[in-house]
Amino acid sequence: MTLSRIAEFILIVIFSLLIIFHVLILTSVIPYDIVWGSRLSSHEDMITFEAISLSLNGAFLWIILMHAQFIKPVLSSKVSRVLLWVMMGLFILNTLGNLVSENDFEKVAFTPVTILLSICLFLLAKTKKHSTATN
Repeated sequence: MTLSRIAEFILIVIFSLLIIFHVLILTSVIPYDIVWGSRLSSHEDMITFEAISLSLNGAFLWIILMHAQFIKPVLSSKVSRVLLWVMMGLFILNTLGNLVSENDFEKVAFTPVTILLSICLFLLAKTKKHSTATN
């Protein structure tokens, strides 16, 4: 198994778990004060921000599943690689946000996760992958 294939697997698992995590927050199984830097001030804010989280994580998972060719690619290889670089940049910024979070759980639990996501995305973005979509 190649390093990029391992990175794809890690990304699929983490994004799937993050989607479950955000659903648990939306359903109040997990309190919303442990996310978004403990800055959410109401249930309505939580719904808005968690909907954004779910949408982004769903899109990220979709991009990785296409890159890994578990689903039919509808994006060109070039577009896919650009999106991987953008995602990596977002997770680097997210790591910085986690480091300055007011919530210790978010800082300790999610900083390593976003670092791992950034590394895996870097490994995929730097590797040329042939896709069946139009290049």
